[in-house]
Amino acid sequence: MKRMYVNFMRTFAFTAQDRNGLIVLIGLIFITLIFKVYYPFWLIDHTPLPKEVVFTNSKSDTYTKPSFETSIYADSSTKFQTNKKYAPKIEKKIFTLHLNTADTLDFQELRGIGSGYAKRIFNYRQKLGGFVRKEQLLEVWGIDSALYQSILPFIILDIDQIEKININTIDLQSLKKHPYLDYYQAKEIIKYREKKGGFQSVNELKKVNLMDGNTFEKLHLYLSIK
Repeated sequence: MKRMYVNFMRTFAFTAQDRNGLIVLIGLIFITLIFKVYYPFWLIDHTPLPKEVVFTNSKSDTYTKPSFETSIYADSSTKFQTNKKYAPKIEKKIFTLHLNTADTLDFQELRGIGSGYAKRIFNYRQKLGGFVRKEQLLEVWGIDSALYQSILPFIILDIDQIEKININTIDLQSLKKHPYLDYYQAKEIIKYREKKGGFQSVNELKKVNLMDGNTFEKLHLYLSIK
């Protein structure tokens, strides 16, 4: 028995240095546990109240104490909100153009109209003598109904700016260049004028050979007898 006791003491015996280290380690563990348990309560009690805290019951002079999370983040969120700046509101101007006086640069201000479309619109207007209806834009090559509808609200029709054709003085070469006439129709107009000694009214054009009702309806607003 004595040998067993001696062997046990040799195996589990501590030196003075080991005992001192063990005591320090136990002390540190104990202090750490106390700190974890009591520090959050101490932090709540010693955190200053934010400026935004207001008294909820004026009669009893009591207030609602903010939670720990509110106390930590209230000041920073309030500062963010008060320093936030907004850009001044800019009123957008509504762009419009006059169809018969706009140049190619004006047409390019319309969304969807580039330099190519602008030149086509301008050139077609020159051939017509001006637009008498907004729908004539659909006659410009490449402009479909979707593009036409998108630019329609920005267009003003200034019909008083069209250039009219005097059918009593115009020559055949100039008349046949109008988009609504072909060579043979223009030739019949000149022949009728020479035969009758001139037109007495624009409606007389209906009597001209090869002049159909559809062509007359599109053309008559461009014509004059003086």
